[in-house]
Amino acid sequence: MADLVLVLTAAAFFALCVLYVRGCERLVDSTRNETTPTSTDQVSDDTVAVTRQ
Repeated sequence: MADLVLVLTAAAFFALCVLYVRGCERLVDSTRNETTPTSTDQVSDDTVAVTRQ
């Protein structure tokens, strides 16, 4: 019986670790998507040429 409790506790621990890592990945990905410039935010070559004249 003690062996079963140990195995179940270890399995629960590793399952929680996997869920924690996935949550952290989602948090980092959502932060990364907010700071990545979109195509409308990028400066085109025409804009750079106009500002240099």
